[in-house]
Amino acid sequence: MMTSSEIRQSFLDFFKSKQHTIVPSSSLMPDSPNLLFTNAGMNQFVPTFLGQTKCSYQPGRAADTQKMHSRRRQTQRPRRRRP
Repeated sequence: MMTSSEIRQSFLDFFKSKQHTIVPSSSLMPDSPNLLFTNAGMNQFVPTFLGQTKCSYQPGRAADTQKMHSRRRQTQRPRRRRP
């Protein structure tokens, strides 16, 4: 079985073989007043999408593995009351 690091590296190696530039993961606290947190790893590309900056690599394809923070909400199951 592959470890999570091996899976992540396999993903990056695949896209690098397809001429994608491997870019570092963006911060979980984005520099954007419109977002509370990073989602889908795309926030670092927003200025490029909006035409505010030019893509700094050619061809203009990128891949990354985004950091993640998961908080599981625990819910209580309803308890049946017995008479």
